[in-house]
Amino acid sequence: MKIIPLVSLILLTSSLLAQQPDSLGVGDNLILNRQEYSFLNSDFSDSKIEFDFKGKRIAFLGGIRGNYILTKKEYFNTFVRPRLGTNKKKPYSLTILTPAEKEESGGYDAFILTPAKLFTDQDRKKVLKKLGKR
Repeated sequence: MKIIPLVSLILLTSSLLAQQPDSLGVGDNLILNRQEYSFLNSDFSDSKIEFDFKGKRIAFLGGIRGNYILTKKEYFNTFVRPRLGTNKKKPYSLTILTPAEKEESGGYDAFILTPAKLFTDQDRKKVLKKLGKR
């Protein structure tokens, strides 16, 4: 009889600790919420780049040349949610901005670039200026 309450308690607490996909890409706040930065920290943990997403402003870029600025909602709905629960590789990469680039971009710490066919240094400079005007 003691097993039923114990199993119920374990199931309840494990569901509370699980990632809540409905909290990814919610709101217009440029600072990532807890679920978003936890997910991205986990998603990029295999990367050689050490970066903590907590409290960071992240730009999400898409398009053929990486010149289209996505909203958080667009990014998570298009590129993250379809991968949840699968073994698919992430179709995006992380670029951390230098202090000068952070200033030029209006305070962004990094950007996540979805598959772009061509992304040059010139494209990067254009995106930083575009972000700075937002």
